[in-house]
Amino acid sequence: MKKILCLLSLVLLAGTEGKADTIRSDDQVSQPNWKQLEDKAQQTGFTQDQGVEKVLGIILSEVKVKEIDNLVFRATTSFFMPSGQPNWASAALLLLDKKNSKIAFTTIFEKPDTCLVSVDGRVRVPVNTTPNKWYQMKVEVADFTAKMKIWPQGEAEPPAWQVESVVSLSAERVDAVGLCGGRTEVSFKDFSAEFLSAQDKTALMGDDKLKATISSHGFLKQLEVNRAGNWEVVDFRKGRFRGYLWTVGEPGTELRPVLLTPDDPAQGTPGRFSGLDKEIEYSLTYKVEGGQLVVTAGLKNKGAKDFKPSSCGVQLGINLEMAQYPEWNERYSPTLLRCEKDFFWGYFMTPKQRILAISSPDPVASYTTHYSNGGHRIYTSTLDFLHEGPLPPRHPQGLDVLPAGAERKWKIILEDVKSLEEVKTVIARDTQAPLVDCDTYTVDANQSFEIRVISTTPPSVSITGPDGKKETLALKTNKAGCYKATYQPSGGIGLYSVHASNGSGKVSEATLSVRRPWSWYMTQARKEALAKVQIGCSHIEGWYGLFPSYTARRVLPDKAVDDAIDQRFIEIWPLMYDMITMLPIQTKGRIQNHSGAAELMAERYRATGDVKDLEFASTLADYLMKSQTPDGVYRSGRAHYTSVIYVAKNILTVAQAEAEAAAKDPKWAAKAKAHFDSVRKAVDELAKDLDNTGTEGEPTYEDGMIGCSYTQLAMFALQQTDPEAVKKYLDAALYLKDGHKCLSQILIPDSRMNGGSLRYWESQYDVMMTPNMMNSPHGWSAWRVYGLWYLYLLTGEESYMNQVESALGSCAQLIDSKTGELRWGFVPDPYVRAWVFEEDPAAPGKPTRKSKVIGEQYIPMISQWYKPAKNTWVFAYGDKGGGACNNDVHEIFKCIGEVMFENAYVLERADGSLVGWNCKATRDRNGAIQVSPSDACVSRVHLNLKKGAAVEIAFAGGKFKSVAKPGMSWVGPGGMPFQIRKISETLSKVSQ
Repeated sequence: MKKILCLLSLVLLAGTEGKADTIRSDDQVSQPNWKQLEDKAQQTGFTQDQGVEKVLGIILSEVKVKEIDNLVFRATTSFFMPSGQPNWASAALLLLDKKNSKIAFTTIFEKPDTCLVSVDGRVRVPVNTTPNKWYQMKVEVADFTAKMKIWPQGEAEPPAWQVESVVSLSAERVDAVGLCGGRTEVSFKDFSAEFLSAQDKTALMGDDKLKATISSHGFLKQLEVNRAGNWEVVDFRKGRFRGYLWTVGEPGTELRPVLLTPDDPAQGTPGRFSGLDKEIEYSLTYKVEGGQLVVTAGLKNKGAKDFKPSSCGVQLGINLEMAQYPEWNERYSPTLLRCEKDFFWGYFMTPKQRILAISSPDPVASYTTHYSNGGHRIYTSTLDFLHEGPLPPRHPQGLDVLPAGAERKWKIILEDVKSLEEVKTVIARDTQAPLVDCDTYTVDANQSFEIRVISTTPPSVSITGPDGKKETLALKTNKAGCYKATYQPSGGIGLYSVHASNGSGKVSEATLSVRRPWSWYMTQARKEALAKVQIGCSHIEGWYGLFPSYTARRVLPDKAVDDAIDQRFIEIWPLMYDMITMLPIQTKGRIQNHSGAAELMAERYRATGDVKDLEFASTLADYLMKSQTPDGVYRSGRAHYTSVIYVAKNILTVAQAEAEAAAKDPKWAAKAKAHFDSVRKAVDELAKDLDNTGTEGEPTYEDGMIGCSYTQLAMFALQQTDPEAVKKYLDAALYLKDGHKCLSQILIPDSRMNGGSLRYWESQYDVMMTPNMMNSPHGWSAWRVYGLWYLYLLTGEESYMNQVESALGSCAQLIDSKTGELRWGFVPDPYVRAWVFEEDPAAPGKPTRKSKVIGEQYIPMISQWYKPAKNTWVFAYGDKGGGACNNDVHEIFKCIGEVMFENAYVLERADGSLVGWNCKATRDRNGAIQVSPSDACVSRVHLNLKKGAAVEIAFAGGKFKSVAKPGMSWVGPGGMPFQIRKISETLSKVSQ
């Protein structure tokens, strides 16, 4: 066996290759060390015999090629394919990274007399070969192009490459080289390889606000932004997901990159790069002006046929992969991307609240978010200028073809923005389009919308209600570039479509919603918890519908429905818990299951009054304390689980119930104190480590990890009586809340989504639908709402309550307000070719998978038809058994039960005007505040007043009068909500 020669060197790409110079010895491998890579899909084997490797499956040899910018790789080997091989047997040489993603150079014996050579499966070229003979294989990757040829050993090497393909995986890093025998044992010998690093020429352009470094192929290698005198780098990817890069998808094929080269400045436009691929000319022209990176993307059809790809666009290359602390604080999230009929807009945002606004004044067909396959990360995004349908109605339609001889251009504008409040103003200026903005996008039937339109010229607005009637809004100038109006909806419950236009001719769209009373959603959720079956399974998500069911039972009892819910509980609970010891008998390490079970038993105790339920809750809380390590973290094994769902919040709720039970039985006081002290240790760790934390699954800056952390911190701040302690927990909560903005749909003008959090891996577990796609709102979107509610109670800031209203309004619409049908979630992505898990019409109760396009739509539940046999415990997801996690949608209704079901809120602004949530608040002629709750279930009102005032509240049970002092207070027969009562004060009253 010849030695592998692994050289890392610098080569200037100036039309010819420079001399390679060997660098550090620790970057070299002198001898391959082949190891078998197990392939469970087939029988594998690997033997060595006098310098010949006989391989069935894959063998690997590690190489120490550090992350490099532009890989140059050359290798040769000989292979022997025996006669009698099965069809599609293959011999391959591989480049792999740690995740085994690869560039594959393959010789495929399709049939005994038919052979193909292939690079990555994209390009396959027939060659003349026969089995039972040694062949030479030579491969090369250079200048983003992979090449390959084979020929009989002993004969002259053919001068031309047999197959060439542009590869975008050029490589971010290489961790191993491999040899593969597919479907039969293949012999290899005389392997040699070399790696070199090629450095291409770059161009720098910029001004005093922004600098861009462009590679010789038109890639954006680096972007620097001047922020208060400090130049900060925006991270752009290398390898497969680099940008700016034209990519093309054609029916039945993977996306392929298009390689560009610089135009001659003397003959064309400075900063322009172009390339020809299948008679289509692609171009990118870079310019920096006024602190903006402006890239003009061009397509020109030089052929005689129409160009109709499945997609064609520019991959941006912004690094969106939030993989580890602390680097994830510098990485961007695709917080908002949105196509309108004749323009595009959005923004990327980091946890440090760095914002890149992105827009195009031109119509963009669609966009693509590149998710990791089945994982918890996003790589980058693509603007699809052409895209096949179907697409959401708001998108430009018919942008799926470039006719023969036609040319189109699109401008992409990227700009650093200082704050979220400035994003829509910047976008309106750059696109000349009007944008709609509201404090809240969902209201009840008694409320009105405060609508603002940001526009460089006077806009006009029309609104079409669910009854089909169209109204024109009378706008007044609020300030330069901003127009406003108050809109009182008159079309009833449902979705209202808003269209805004201005003198530019551009039109933007928004949606508003009028919801039903919160009590309707709670009672309907209880009914749907029966229809969409709650199951005994490995994950809490299988039975989450029990939470709102017991809350609804406590406030609005319905004996028939409540008895049916209890029967379901009685059937499934013993499948998961020993009813005598009250301890888990399944999935003992999934502590979020058991903390949730503890809180459920506490809520059941509040509904039934049965102290055995509280004993069950308390026993589980004791069990959870055993998972707490000395640093305060609740762990599952070694993993940080305090904020997987919200273990500390669950235990604190149990302590609340124990503290109140101590009034009847003093034994509960010690229990409450022990559990409270345990929670303090956990929350102290959250306050100390902040976003340097962990969660379940693949590490990332994850919605739940951050949202549940700030929720638990803010909840615990409400428990404090010492102002310094309040400040400690509040400051930590605010820090994490600000970071979480990059994962929150705060600016989107769509009442179906506004306030939802960004999750993109749940569909594969909840409804068994793949691949990854954004799920927002999803049941877990409610996690951030608890935190926002607590922050409002701590600070009195109106914006928090507006976000609570909008988020819960979007989430609640997962129950169709017309039919009462519960849906699992909403997918904001405009186009995902998905495998949808559906009931097989030919076999009721059995699943089948169908390929469908999913885009900007609700996704149905599956537990009404996919369910386990009676009295059967199952794993919570998969094609067999009936397990599904889709009942996690009920977190929304659990949250409504805590935050809105029995509560209304009134805020007095600095100018004396009143704002009401879940109520209408006015003043009488004497200045007294009159409050009319929107729901008969409201038993308390939270007042947030600048000045003292007489207050009269028309509760369903009668009028309530009070004289309120300035500040925040709860009034009404319901008193302070159970979940936020100070445990120390409750226990103090008991001891007295």
